[in-house]
Amino acid sequence: VWGALAVVLPEVDQLRGVEQNPYHHRDVFEHTTEALTYVVGVVAQLGGRQFLTTPEEAGLPGVGPLVPVSWAVLLHDIGKPLVRVVDDRGRVIFWHHDEAGRRMCAGIGRRLKLSNRFVEYVGTLVRQHLRLGFLTHEQPLTRRALARYRRDVHPWVFESVVVSLCDRLATRGEKTSLSSMARHYRLARTVWTEVSKAPTPRVLSGDDVMDLLGIGPGPDVGRALDALEEEVEAGEVTDADGARAFLRRWWAARDDA
Repeated sequence: VWGALAVVLPEVDQLRGVEQNPYHHRDVFEHTTEALTYVVGVVAQLGGRQFLTTPEEAGLPGVGPLVPVSWAVLLHDIGKPLVRVVDDRGRVIFWHHDEAGRRMCAGIGRRLKLSNRFVEYVGTLVRQHLRLGFLTHEQPLTRRALARYRRDVHPWVFESVVVSLCDRLATRGEKTSLSSMARHYRLARTVWTEVSKAPTPRVLSGDDVMDLLGIGPGPDVGRALDALEEEVEAGEVTDADGARAFLRRWWAARDDA
């Protein structure tokens, strides 16, 4: 299997021998293959396969239910060789390997003629695979932080939690702190429970935003709706009047920046 991998996915084969910092107990390739071994167990512990996006919805029809998320785990660190540096203190650093990995997923998709949907699925999960770990440092966990997380991983919340836990389980080996791992699992369950709830309905439409701000169709409309959604999820905006007032302030602040 791994011999064929070098031909089909050389990006993964190139992880062999890429050493990491002492926090990790394996090189990047060994870490990745270990992370894959946890997929089945993590999915089961979080509630089961019924919560996974179906292969058809993920853009990879005709495969088993665990295959799409396993792809994301397999590719989550492919950006590391590209960005690896050793600083003047001898520390190994992988700045922005998540974003580098997302871009590489797009290249893999073109080469293997994967669907745009699946490239988006894998690319999003690779890009966001560190986010849950970052949230462990945001305590107490705020509604705004959850809203941002939902926005950035939607609609693949469950898979994002699975990838994060598999990554974390394969990081320290026998040095893993049981308390830190338990904390990560508790956070994963909290995030999955909260973020998987139905999103709060939008109080303004895209047309409303364009009329209010005097702009035409374009990325600013989406940015405005995202910013508004975050405020609604955080409980700061509760009705259309409040939404309009917020968007006026938000737009003015952009002009002043």
